[in-house]
Amino acid sequence: MTFLGVSCALVATALFVVGAARADQGLAGTFSCPQRETAGRVVCDLDLPKRVGESTLVWVDALVLKAPPFVRPLRSRVTVPVARGGADALNLPVAFVAQELGRAELTVRARAVVCREVDPAPRGCRAVQADFTTAIRVGR
Repeated sequence: MTFLGVSCALVATALFVVGAARADQGLAGTFSCPQRETAGRVVCDLDLPKRVGESTLVWVDALVLKAPPFVRPLRSRVTVPVARGGADALNLPVAFVAQELGRAELTVRARAVVCREVDPAPRGCRAVQADFTTAIRVGR
């Protein structure tokens, strides 16, 4: 089965074989959360660039690794579609429900597949990942 021209088997193999062997710190990005005054939904933003060195991002997801008990993730894994030929930049909205007031840190792991060539078909692909941490503040 293929998704945007990338074999699902290729993605799975790259993530679980290469990704497990070594975390590539070449995946840059930012992770931030807005401050809330009251309990409720908080949507944090994980922003990733299109390029990783000489390669183009073709698949990405984010896993919530750490969240305090008072801030529960709506989903522990978030993904967004990447346009054929790669993305210009990607924003992965990671939503949480703050059940009470407090301050803490959130950590997510971005996992991606990047390819040296994307047209006419992906070639020279590899897995990259990086962890991002940000503060969340609910209330004063």
